[in-house]
Amino acid sequence: MDEYVDLSYYKRSMPEVNTDGWDAYLQTPTFMPPKFETLNQSEVVGWFEENMESKARMGGYNPQSNGTLNHLALEYTIQSLTEAGIEVVMVAPPHHPLVYDYLQPGQIDGHNYTLSYFETTYGAQTINWYWEEWDQQMFRDRNHLGDKGRVYFCERMAEELNRMLE
Repeated sequence: MDEYVDLSYYKRSMPEVNTDGWDAYLQTPTFMPPKFETLNQSEVVGWFEENMESKARMGGYNPQSNGTLNHLALEYTIQSLTEAGIEVVMVAPPHHPLVYDYLQPGQIDGHNYTLSYFETTYGAQTINWYWEEWDQQMFRDRNHLGDKGRVYFCERMAEELNRMLE
């Protein structure tokens, strides 16, 4: 990885692989502190009005359909898992519902293409909730689930996985 990304482990705030603390680091989720959950509705709307137009032009909202390091990593991971007989489920969670007002038609086509490619090529199952509009109180910020959202996500995932296993 370091051949692609010039960041030391220290700068990534993580222990080196196979050192003391590595297993605990992998097993202990760290969540960002609340943000939108501490604001009222007009403050959240104000944040979107001030910031989202420029954010919508950034890479996360203009995904490429292939050729990135993320695609390379996904290809390697999904191919390795499927060749080992492990079924792959890819999940695309939604973003804060106010995000969608700032996106243009076709802007997320690269995302949809990527899911379709891995589904067609490797038989990966996809759960694409990207376009679902979940309650605003479920989000920490424009693209991260908060406490309520994580609980809801887990409940929905349990239902989906149970359905897939039947």
